[in-house]
Amino acid sequence: MSLLVSAALALLFVYLVWNWIRYSAKQTINPRDLCVIDGDTVWIIAPERSVSEKIRLQNVDAPELRRPRSRKELTRAVAATEFLRETIDRARFATIRRKSKDRYGRTLARIAIDGSDLGRLLVRAGHAKRWT
Repeated sequence: MSLLVSAALALLFVYLVWNWIRYSAKQTINPRDLCVIDGDTVWIIAPERSVSEKIRLQNVDAPELRRPRSRKELTRAVAATEFLRETIDRARFATIRRKSKDRYGRTLARIAIDGSDLGRLLVRAGHAKRWT
């Protein structure tokens, strides 16, 4: 019985370490596979053109495009979305570093475009706030 428990714990440990490595490792992605949804959300599109993963940019908060509280927020949300789209459209390469999942099932991650963190670019340009 204790051998079975030890084996199960070892398998659980390997599974947890594998998930941690998979989520914390930097991975190269094609910027053409990124679809901008709003100022802080992108989707990774699979080769068959379906959504393979929904990504929420980590540590930033952009104005809401879907249910803005005012016309001013809508204007700012459109500007953030366009900034993100234009930045990704000009990109030569991209990397992603996954962190975890949010309460909506989206992957929380940092995405770098040509070596620059998208979240930081959004904050520097005034399109998002740093969020922790």
